[in-house]
Amino acid sequence: MLTDPEFAKEMGERQGAWRNILCLVIEVRVNTPGMSASLGYFDTYRQSWLSANLLTRFSDCIDSYTYEREVM
Repeated sequence: MLTDPEFAKEMGERQGAWRNILCLVIEVRVNTPGMSASLGYFDTYRQSWLSANLLTRFSDCIDSYTYEREVM
């Protein structure tokens, strides 16, 4: 959905409210893992570079599919 220009524009305009609500629920100690994770995903998606940890995990995932066991 974030690749749709209209939806991405709306999300960008409303991210301040999203962050404020998340801060409020954290302050009152309400557990909202889905909301926190989705904001983290949104922030990562908008970045022009990926973190080293994410790149390493991606590389590990690709390598795990190409791994072949040698039988001796």
